[in-house]
Amino acid sequence: MLWDFLPRFNERFAVPAREPDLAYRPVPDGFNPDEVFCFKYERSVGKDNVLRFGVHRLQIMPTNGRLSYAKAHVEIHERMNCSLAVYYKGQCLLTKSAPPEAPVLRIRNTGRFISGASNSRDLASCAATKTAKPRTGRPYKPAPNYPWRWPFRVHIDRG
Repeated sequence: MLWDFLPRFNERFAVPAREPDLAYRPVPDGFNPDEVFCFKYERSVGKDNVLRFGVHRLQIMPTNGRLSYAKAHVEIHERMNCSLAVYYKGQCLLTKSAPPEAPVLRIRNTGRFISGASNSRDLASCAATKTAKPRTGRPYKPAPNYPWRWPFRVHIDRG
């Protein structure tokens, strides 16, 4: 039905172009369509050189003599094929997938010495967290001479 209508419509209303050449401009040299046709987001890089974007974690690799991009403001390009690219000052950075969460290292309370530690100060400097005392099941009971145990006295001013 539509295919029958279009030729009749074009015969009746079509107007020939004034200039038969193409109206498109030529594509400039060095044009990268992936950098233009994408969604762009700004993010800052974490202290561990990892960038978070939704469920993705991207580790930025050292490039161009720069070892770390920690705290740098970068631009993430989410391309039409769902790939991600990270740009810093117009330059594409090399990235790789980072683990979902970085492991947290904590000292064990084993009472053993660390080999190579010369004294207790070295051991204390190696401790990542303080060990808390275990809580007992009994609540705190104040002493018999605690101030709120004193008898209640009402002072009336008869002045």
